[in-house]
This record gives sequence, structure tokens and C-alpha cells, in this order.
Amino acid sequence: MNSLDTLRWADEIRELKARYFRLMDAKCWDDYATLFLDDSVFDVSEAFNDPESGEASGMAAAVSEPIIGQDAIVAYVSRGLNARVRSFHIGFMPEIEILSETRARAVWAMEDRVWLPDSPVAQMHGWGHYHETYTRRDGRWHIQTLKITRIRVEFVPRESPAAA
Repeated sequence: MNSLDTLRWADEIRELKARYFRLMDAKCWDDYATLFLDDSVFDVSEAFNDPESGEASGMAAAVSEPIIGQDAIVAYVSRGLNARVRSFHIGFMPEIEILSETRARAVWAMEDRVWLPDSPVAQMHGWGHYHETYTRRDGRWHIQTLKITRIRVEFVPRESPAAA
């Protein structure tokens, strides 16, 4: 492993994460699936919790256990971000560490907004970090593990028709 490989692989991981956000928000689920492996672990058990109180938001997407496997991850995310839901996710300032020719890890600062037309919560706006590991197979990097931690989450309640 030389310096050029390390730089190239870090750039490939940045592109992988950019595709992750774009494909998720665009709801391109077949392409989104290719970012993961059959044994990938997707941990959003803290993603809908208030970081100050630790209490869960009560949102339907909240889960208490990690989701394992490419198919289960895509099923979970596509159900939560269904055709009526709009979302915008961004990741920035990555701290990428290449561990070997086939392993890497990173922490990404993130912000997301999710607009929910069929929920008592009209909008979720959050900030936090993605903690990820990556595996390189057949010349391509894949997300091996993903965990979201939050710094802040704001839930905007839907106004009742009487109050509008």
C-alpha cells in the first residue's frame, strides 16, 4: 500500500458516500443496494433519539437494533423514504483512514432534512455523524458498517387544520 493508493482509495470512498446520499434521496433503490454487502450492518438505533434526553421520537422509522444485510437495509430505507417522503442528506468533512488494501473507516459530519406528508411530524431536521467502515471487494469499496449518532434533532409538528 503506497501513498498514491491511499489517496485514490480515500477519493473512491468520498465518491461512494456521495452516491449513498444522492441515490437515497433520489430513491434509486437498485443502485443504492450496490453500496452494501450481504453482511453489511446499518445501525440507526440512535438516529431518531433526542440527544439531550435520550428519548425516542416515536417516529415510525425508529428501530432499536441494527439492520443486517443488503436486502434488509434497502427494504428499511426505502420503506422510510417512500415515494411521498422527500429528503435531503449531506455529509462533509470526512475523516477517512485507510487501514489496508481492503479495509477503511471514516467519520462524516452530516445534516439531513426529511419532509413527512403522512405523519404527525411534518419535518425532521438533524445534525450528527456517520461512523462507517468499508470493505473493498472486486475493486470496489462498499459500506460494511454504518452508525448514525446525533448532536441535535428537531421535529416540526404538523399544524392542525384548526390552528392554520
